[in-house]
Amino acid sequence: MVTLFYLSCEKPHSGDAEDPDAFGGGNLHKTVPKVRFNRLWRLRKTFTLTLSGDLRWVFSAGRYSIVQILMQEVVKSGIIYIMGDNVRTIAFLRAINVGGHVVKMDHLCELFTSFGLERVKTFIASGNVIFDTPQKSGGRLAERIENGLEADLGYRVATFIRTSGELRAITGYQPFPPAEMEAASAFNIGFLAEEPDEGSKQKLLGLQTDIDRLHVDGREIYWLCQLKQSQSTLSNAAFEKTLGRPCTLRGISTIRKIEKLISS
Repeated sequence: MVTLFYLSCEKPHSGDAEDPDAFGGGNLHKTVPKVRFNRLWRLRKTFTLTLSGDLRWVFSAGRYSIVQILMQEVVKSGIIYIMGDNVRTIAFLRAINVGGHVVKMDHLCELFTSFGLERVKTFIASGNVIFDTPQKSGGRLAERIENGLEADLGYRVATFIRTSGELRAITGYQPFPPAEMEAASAFNIGFLAEEPDEGSKQKLLGLQTDIDRLHVDGREIYWLCQLKQSQSTLSNAAFEKTLGRPCTLRGISTIRKIEKLISS
């Protein structure tokens, strides 16, 4: 049993964040299983905490008033969800419906909901799942989703997390001159879990051909093909082999539609 505290005080008190006695003006509000008190968080808004279904508490935040929840424990357990501090997020899944595997989108939504995520929806059947999450770390969230999918489906599905803000920046990014982008037949973006080092970037750029232009920015690979993609020697498999890590590709049209859907 770990305890969730609600503290109401004009200013934060010193002491061990795990010790309720360190907060002289704090009042114990509720005891909740698997929820951990972490530290004071400066807030100026109201949060609704939903626990185990229909149980709800509304915490009205003063100047310094509520605790930050250790979301790794909370989201994993699926017991608690914070409304109001959520981020609209997209998970790009690699090859979830290839190689003889078939996963229905309604089942995929059920799985993501069971992972403690909310407002889950999918976009086309190529492995694009949109949801709300309060968790800040995309890496830990991706690992948790990958573990959950493997437990249910029986195979590993590489997962690449981007927030709505990150996706907006990606769709607005101009990796190539506008004239080249307008004349191209295909424009794809490859998603990576981590930014490659400089050596790996140079190896990837070495794959460029007379019809293929590549650009790497952060965790994204921008691939512009002047002719039909079927005429190119490049592919997601070539990117993965060169970088030595998983990657998943999406066309710019699909990404723009997802970004628009998330923003709305």
